[in-house]
Formats: sequence, structure tokens, C-alpha cells
Amino acid sequence: MKQYRTDTRARLTKVARSLLSVHGCDGTALDDVLVATGVSKGAFYHYFKTKDSLCMEVLTDVIAEYKKLCESVDKNLDPVAQLRFLVTKLIELNASGQWVNCRLILKFSAEAYEGKPMLQQKIQEFWDWYTNFYGEIVKQAQAAGQFRNDIEPAVQGRLLTTLMAGSITLEKVPGPDVATIDLMNIVIESLKPRAKDRMLQD
Repeated sequence: MKQYRTDTRARLTKVARSLLSVHGCDGTALDDVLVATGVSKGAFYHYFKTKDSLCMEVLTDVIAEYKKLCESVDKNLDPVAQLRFLVTKLIELNASGQWVNCRLILKFSAEAYEGKPMLQQKIQEFWDWYTNFYGEIVKQAQAAGQFRNDIEPAVQGRLLTTLMAGSITLEKVPGPDVATIDLMNIVIESLKPRAKDRMLQD
């Protein structure tokens, strides 16, 4: 019986994650989740007080998976190699069709959630952490002479996260077929020290 309850909760969060990544919290009705999972409304309320609490749990799980992914980056790699590893991994996950986390984060970020302060705060905390994560790698790259020092690490970190977010959004828009990794390589090249900067360092 306990195993059944666990399976039902997992089914609710898994199906909700997929629906929320397409429609967001406001655009996903509770009935949509119930029909897709075959779970009754009474059973749903056994696990979650409201649809918003389901959204919060899904978002919390997604952020935990992002953090686990970032923690998997080999710190023995040089900073640029760490960036390439992370971007490559995200591209592979998005291409698999099983990872809807990027789309979900972007969908949630696009919604205002004025009436849902806890969701709004959770999203803000995610972006603060994620941008800072990239910013720390940038700092290491600057210290190693791999990136320019005339641009603040926070600005470069935001540039990298913006690139990733924009690339994911553009995947659904018809246009030139430009790979995200190619875009990232161009950005990385642009952040490397210019010839005159290298001469000054020498």
C-alpha cells in the first residue's frame, strides 16, 4: 500500500512536470493533471493541498536536478572545459526529450506570479544561484588568463545564462539551424583576452 502511494505521488509530479513545461502553472488546470494521470481529485488532495503546492514541488525537484548536474562538473577541468562540459550536457539532455527542466524554468520565469509569491521567490532564487554558478566559473577563467578581465564576472555569467535561455527558446522557432554549442563557442572566443591584453599580461 505504501509503495502504491509513493508511485501515485511520483506519477503526479512526473506528468505535471511535462504539462507545466508547456503551459506553465497558470495555464495548467488541475483537471489536466488528473486526466493525464488517471488520479482522482480526492487522491490528489491526499498528496497536495493545492495545484500551486504541486507546482512548487515540481519546481523544487527541477532546481535540485539542475544543482546535481552542475555539481557533476569535474572541478579538475580547466574553467573553459567546465563550461563546455556543462553546455554539452544540457544540449544532450534537451535533445533526449526526457529533460523538460529548461523549458519549465523558462515557462515559469515568463509568468509574473504576482499572486504566487512563493513561486516567484523560488524562481528568483534559482536565477540568482544559476547566474552566480556561471559567474564563479568565469572568475576562475579570468584568474587562469582564459577570459578577459575588463568585463565583470557577473556580467559574463549573465551573458552565458542568457545565451543558454535564448537558445532553448529559439529551438521552437523556425529559422537558421545554428547549434547551441556553436553559439557558445563564439561567446567563449569573444571572452578570451585580446592580443593586446595578452601582451600587457606578459
